[in-house]
Amino acid sequence: MVERVVSLGLVVTLKAKTFLGVLPDVNRDALPEGNRQDILLSLNAVVDAASIQAPQAVVDACRNAASHMISAKFPASNPDGKKDLGDIVKWLIAQGKLEKCTDAADSLLYLMEASASHLVNRLHSRGKANGPAQNGTRPLSSEDANLAVSAVAFLLQDFGWAESREL
Repeated sequence: MVERVVSLGLVVTLKAKTFLGVLPDVNRDALPEGNRQDILLSLNAVVDAASIQAPQAVVDACRNAASHMISAKFPASNPDGKKDLGDIVKWLIAQGKLEKCTDAADSLLYLMEASASHLVNRLHSRGKANGPAQNGTRPLSSEDANLAVSAVAFLLQDFGWAESREL
């Protein structure tokens, strides 16, 4: 994209066509077919926001992506598609507690995914105009935005939707 800036002449902005550098590459075939487009659009919004937006916009994009991803992975978490991330996190936590007695590995996965999602959800509330005053927290920072992006990357990897990378 080329923009004309009054004092500097022309500014050229390069935009990557992949998630490289922001999120792991996505295995599109691994995404649930019925949710594929919504997930990819929400991940593109994360990449777009992460490169040029303020922390609140990045966290908002991550919250939206996490909601789409969890709803796709666990359809029972959001059967009508109307729940926000906070309610979806509560469902994940409840599932982790229910599964705890029968399968410790599945229980741990639910709780790890719930923790990553809960983190993004709490950062979202911190970014609201009255969030710091109401909750006694500091305002969002770029480090918080990076943490939210990392949580989305964790979910992609944990759900098996990211291309594997060799170390």
